[in-house]
Amino acid sequence: MGKIEIYVLSTIEMTDHYVSDINDLLEQLAEKPYKYSKDDISSIVTQPNLFTLAAIDKYYDKLIGMVCLKAVETRMFTQNYETGFIGDVVVDENYHCLGLAEKLMTTLIDMAKGLKLAHISLTSNPNNPKRAAAIKLYEKLGFKLIGQIDGSNYYRLYLK
Repeated sequence: MGKIEIYVLSTIEMTDHYVSDINDLLEQLAEKPYKYSKDDISSIVTQPNLFTLAAIDKYYDKLIGMVCLKAVETRMFTQNYETGFIGDVVVDENYHCLGLAEKLMTTLIDMAKGLKLAHISLTSNPNNPKRAAAIKLYEKLGFKLIGQIDGSNYYRLYLK
């Protein structure tokens, strides 16, 4: 394990081994994940208002974690604000307990504050034992349980 650095995924060259690393991470996150190609990943990470952070172990040149933030503008007659939704929070099992998920999340929260988002939300399945540590992290970072959606807990962190 070498030096670990955080990058905005859309700013780095998407190599074949990063594509493989992302697909490996998604296998750790979801039961039956879709296998993404380089073009698929590039089209996702270059979407407007989507910010994807990646943790890369520079020694092995391995993408070992990621998290996404989608900023959404709400413009109506009586409401005028921007919010965000966080998804795909995952760190390679071989790199757990190093504080990487917290580093990715706090960096993303700082980005959300810089974007002047009113709040950010996320979901996590409380019935999946692999998500127990993630749920504890979200609560530690100040996310509050506000409900449930499709069998997952729905959390929100107010930024203003």
